[in-house]
Amino acid sequence: MNDLNENKDLEQETKEEALSEENNENEVSEENADTEANESVALDEEQKEEDALPEMTPIVEVETTYDYKVLKYCNMYVIKVKRKSLLINLIMAIVFIIISGVILYTSLINLDNGNKNYIYAIITFLLSVWVIISIFTEERRIDKSLVNYFRTHSPIKQKFSFDKEKIRITAVINGEERQADYPWAYVTEIHAIPEYFFLFINGGSPIVIDRNPESVINGTMEDLENLIREEGSLKPFKVYTKPLVKHLANVTYPTPVIDLEEKEEEKLAEENKEETEEDKNE
Repeated sequence: MNDLNENKDLEQETKEEALSEENNENEVSEENADTEANESVALDEEQKEEDALPEMTPIVEVETTYDYKVLKYCNMYVIKVKRKSLLINLIMAIVFIIISGVILYTSLINLDNGNKNYIYAIITFLLSVWVIISIFTEERRIDKSLVNYFRTHSPIKQKFSFDKEKIRITAVINGEERQADYPWAYVTEIHAIPEYFFLFINGGSPIVIDRNPESVINGTMEDLENLIREEGSLKPFKVYTKPLVKHLANVTYPTPVIDLEEKEEEKLAEENKEETEEDKNE
């Protein structure tokens, strides 16, 4: 009997030791899981910090609303001044007229021989007429394109922050605030008209800077002009003062412009609302 009792006691002790070891292993595995989770969160936070742009102390900040007016001035400037479409179209029209005249003259001389090249002369002349018409309807075509665009799109407000090293662009796109930095070295050309500055980035589409003093958030328009001229001293700098736009259409946008400050206030209100709901749940 004593032997049986001793065996039972040994079995009980063995079971207790096994359970103790299992509990210890579970605690260790839970600690490891917590550690891995904490490390994952830390890595995510580090990644977010790396993705975030560094802090910036701008010399001047300006807002430009990319609406119908801005895009019309930009398109008209790029087409008429940058690409010299007026001059190119005039040259093309003159060339077509000369070619059609030569073909018509040779056709009339050889008309007795059955030469019917005058048909090509008429076609070439019609091409020259089409080119001339396109010169005078260029602004109308741009207007039509922009009006159709803004039937389904709203203007986007962009904030430009300038210092001596870079330009930071901040905008709200699809309800999300986005930022991008462009060093001054990326600016290949600077053009100025009375209403706007056009900063061409790597030869592509320009950044449009509103020259209206009311568009300045921090600093002054004089600070901006001095900075642009200073940074553009070693780059092509063109000033264009001739009238660029004949008329502006009345455009109604589907939704109002989203202000960056209003967006920040909405974001803070949503965060406060979420915190209040969490406190209530607790």
